[in-house]
Amino acid sequence: MLIKKNKQVIATSLFFISLLVSCSHEPTHVTWSSRDITPYEHQMMPSHPIAERQPADWIDRCSASIRNFFKPKSTGVDAVVAKPLPELTQLNPQVKKFSNGKQYTEYQANINVMNKYPDYDEYLEHTAEIIFEPVEPFGHINLRVGKKLYSFNFIQSTSINNFSPRIKNSSNPEMSGSTGYVFQIGKDKIESMEKEIEAFYKSSASHNVPPFDAYSPLLKIHEIDGAFGKKLKFQSESPKFGNMNNISGKIVEEDGKIFLDAGNGIKVPVIKKGEDYFTQSYSCSSSAGHIMEKYFGITLSYNGAAKSIKQSLENGNMNESISPIGVIKYYEQQ
Repeated sequence: MLIKKNKQVIATSLFFISLLVSCSHEPTHVTWSSRDITPYEHQMMPSHPIAERQPADWIDRCSASIRNFFKPKSTGVDAVVAKPLPELTQLNPQVKKFSNGKQYTEYQANINVMNKYPDYDEYLEHTAEIIFEPVEPFGHINLRVGKKLYSFNFIQSTSINNFSPRIKNSSNPEMSGSTGYVFQIGKDKIESMEKEIEAFYKSSASHNVPPFDAYSPLLKIHEIDGAFGKKLKFQSESPKFGNMNNISGKIVEEDGKIFLDAGNGIKVPVIKKGEDYFTQSYSCSSSAGHIMEKYFGITLSYNGAAKSIKQSLENGNMNESISPIGVIKYYEQQ
């Protein structure tokens, strides 16, 4: 028992050390991520640092209000007896335990097998997966839901593709190769949410609603004079990769609540502070966390940066009740 507790303490300590680096990088093709931690933030960190900006108290309260608005549509993922998944015997399954004691199965990706493996197709249909990729210098997060792969890449740049597994090794000894953390959802649930999830990503690209921002802060919405009248624009205080783009939408009030309405069916909550309006932004990692919580009732801890969410999931999704049921190594063993 003592050994087990010591292992958990060591894992937690290593996790917090890793949070000193977070998720932002220069563009590589169309793939961007979150951001790195600043020296000022490092100085201001509490004894248990996290790789996220620390907002003022009122922004904390505003963020909580927005999170409350986005209550999960389903919170019973782990309460239902799920259909057993295929064993994927051709992917060298090994049963292991996270530091929190929960059991999972580790797989070694084999692209040739996966592309011709009916069991793997069925596995995809019933699961969602947080996929960390070793994009220099801080990593990138993709989200697989069923057979679709989603990503927030940069400002008004998202992607929705048919998922195809790929091997991606890391050239950085301090960063692992591409790794997937699998959660069992259920085929029917995934199919019922597909259109809403796609709309979320498409609207960000076409209307900047919801917005990408490297630091995932609340963004200020302000009005400016345009060539054809007034228009809305975001104002970001992020030190780099902040969203300062125009907004294709308008602020509306419905039943006493304020929203930013893109006019395409997507509305996101707005918080008013004095005369100013704010809405939540998302990075590659926080957007994946948002989708998992809103649509499937699975909260992912430390989802503000790619490395932090990866380290949390490596420890079974720290401080959360639902852990991954599988870990897939999409890189070659050294």
